[in-house]
Amino acid sequence: MITIENYKKSLTILYIEDDSITQNKLKHILERYFNKVILASNGEDAFEKIKAEPKIDLIISDINMPKMDGLEFLEELRKTNSKIPFIFITARDEPDKMLKAIQLDIDNYVLKPINLQNLLTIINKVANKLYEEYLTLEKNSHIILTQLSHIKPNSFWVKALI
Repeated sequence: MITIENYKKSLTILYIEDDSITQNKLKHILERYFNKVILASNGEDAFEKIKAEPKIDLIISDINMPKMDGLEFLEELRKTNSKIPFIFITARDEPDKMLKAIQLDIDNYVLKPINLQNLLTIINKVANKLYEEYLTLEKNSHIILTQLSHIKPNSFWVKALI
């Protein structure tokens, strides 16, 4: 069984931020903890990155960006993917936008300037939740495989599958 540390190191994060300096600083920090950090500069760019890299485990996004902002991106994303964890980072305290984001099922948000320890704690909580889901799936898969291994070769179900 994979440990939680190794599981976290296997995660891929999509980070959407239009400020290239902020984007690169946080990318270098996140790369210490996670397998892959993919960068996008706005929502439209993020959809292109998702097409190219379908295995994204967590999205961290600024709200206010050109072309397609973070909220518009999340709204479109939720039409096809309601499960992917999502964390917003925003420079402003915008209650209306945050209420909309909560309705779209974000996992959390962080205000700028970013408190790195706070952000890493939030990401860690999300990663722990993903790990628990992974363990549950692994356990259920093991149970099913164990049950299937007890089926006799001449059983009706085995013949029906052949």
